[in-house]
Amino acid sequence: MFYDQLIKLCEEHNEKPTPLLKSLGLSATNLKRWQNGSTVNSDILVKLSKHFGVPIDFFFEDDVNKQNKHTNLLNSAIFEQQGKIGEKIKKIRIKNSLTQKQLGILVGFPESNADIRIAQYESGIRVPKAELTEKIAEVLNVTTAELVVPELICQLEKLGFKLAMFDDEPIIRANSDNQQLREIMLEYMGKK
Repeated sequence: MFYDQLIKLCEEHNEKPTPLLKSLGLSATNLKRWQNGSTVNSDILVKLSKHFGVPIDFFFEDDVNKQNKHTNLLNSAIFEQQGKIGEKIKKIRIKNSLTQKQLGILVGFPESNADIRIAQYESGIRVPKAELTEKIAEVLNVTTAELVVPELICQLEKLGFKLAMFDDEPIIRANSDNQQLREIMLEYMGKK
């Protein structure tokens, strides 16, 4: 949905997507990822929103009924959670007994501003790009998903559930590969 809205905006403003992204300091390879359904990170949404003069919600509007401005709930939840990535970094950093300076140095920032950079991410002033998020996750010994995916979804996935879409609504379902979970659920539902 994001990709479609971006293309529509480009057409309305008579702009080509690749040069637009480059002019905003973004990689053109993002287009293919978004076309395949990858989520977009919040700092890119902000840049595009400002460039086109539209609210961020616009990128997730329901094409079928623009009057109601339904948003894709899953993308909205992920976008909302990206604002909380700093809180998660801080929580896990403290749990790992690291200072901001130590974490900053371990992810590759110069010692002179390592603590300042991490403080900016933890306070939400800046949102780390994907590569940096992966590096921070590696140093903190967690998965990238644990930093960017909402807590509830992480916990459900650890328990063997999957997020899926059904009739354009996000649903939670048992992972069919997890036979033990399936049996527990069937028993709970009185189907066994």
